[in-house]
Amino acid sequence: IQVRSLQVTYFGNVRLGDVLIKDHHQDTLIYAEGVRTSIIGLSRLLDATPRLGSTIIDGLQMNMKIYQGDQKDNLSMFVDRLEKNPNREKRPFELRASDVEIINSSFSYLDHNAENPTVVAIDNLNILGSQLLIDGPQVSLNIHNLTGLESRGLEVDFLNARFKYLPASLELRDFELHTPDSRVVGQLLFNTENGYGDFVNQVEITADFYQTSVSTSDLQAFYEP
Repeated sequence: IQVRSLQVTYFGNVRLGDVLIKDHHQDTLIYAEGVRTSIIGLSRLLDATPRLGSTIIDGLQMNMKIYQGDQKDNLSMFVDRLEKNPNREKRPFELRASDVEIINSSFSYLDHNAENPTVVAIDNLNILGSQLLIDGPQVSLNIHNLTGLESRGLEVDFLNARFKYLPASLELRDFELHTPDSRVVGQLLFNTENGYGDFVNQVEITADFYQTSVSTSDLQAFYEP
């Protein structure tokens, strides 16, 4: 983990500049141009269970991937390394933040065991959320508004959901998605126990939709030419 600059005020407000976290292949896992937050309890920061107040992250690049031959993604492996640190108590890494704003950012998830590695890639990503929890390999966030441009050409104007990620599942509960031509409301649960490599045949999807209208132009983005 590298941080180019750090400013801490008397009241516990923190500004970080050029935060870089590399994965086990020394590729960029997470980079943030700037992070503004407040630390609630220094002792929790020292034992890798930080509690943060309102947090703004600018220029975030998050590059999750499963390298060829690996069974876990690089974020899960990074968390595993933190938990094996001999200088801290034997407890899972846990980070909480009350409110989160992410601006001018991007996210990608690649599986290099698959014929088509790109599972999802989003640019121009902006998120307003609350109750962020990173608990070991589990990531959850109440998303109040997400906008972005998916690499296949799908433009997300609005997304609201209770999001949870685990190595073997992904959940979007109580979600509402708007694009320029579509509106989708419902629940989406992905069983990813067998990974994303053969998405069509191995990922079990449980879905419940209502008050939904989907444009064929949006569906076309997910069909191979």
